[in-house]
Amino acid sequence: MEEMRSQIAILKEKLSKEAIVNDRLFSKVINDSKGLIGRFNIVEYTCCAFVVIWSVLFLPHFGMSTLFIRCTIALMLGCALATSLINRKVRTTDFTTGNMLEAAKEFKKLKNRYRNWLFIGFPLAAAWAAWFFAEIWNKLPDKHLATGMIIGGCIGASVGGAIGICMNRRVMKTCDEVIAQIEC
Repeated sequence: MEEMRSQIAILKEKLSKEAIVNDRLFSKVINDSKGLIGRFNIVEYTCCAFVVIWSVLFLPHFGMSTLFIRCTIALMLGCALATSLINRKVRTTDFTTGNMLEAAKEFKKLKNRYRNWLFIGFPLAAAWAAWFFAEIWNKLPDKHLATGMIIGGCIGASVGGAIGICMNRRVMKTCDEVIAQIEC
């Protein structure tokens, strides 16, 4: 009987160590995922800051309307704010001390928010691009320059949109990986 008690004690000790390893593994996966998402957010904030500075310094020289410049700045600040709000809960929560199912729930919400942001962001970007092209065409007297800027804008919008979609997919894939690790 005494031998069975000692074996049970050894088994309990081994199981408790295994649970700690799993908790550490989950914590590492979650922290790595939060780090990747945080780096993508920094890229996004940097792009927004670049566009705001570009709008203030360069758009007036092309004769763009003050309303267009202000709306561009407001749009970029709104995008940065939306990104911050979308990621706030995941960014500020310490999942290492909490329930892993709660972490999975938050990452599911984050994934849904990123998916929904596409349905808002792309129509806003398309409307802004159309306004930008109209402003260029109507304000610049040299139509060759205007055509070149529109072509450059189309290329820039295509490259930026592709990068944005790739980043969005990577964040959603990261969320899926975290959810799969927790729910297994």
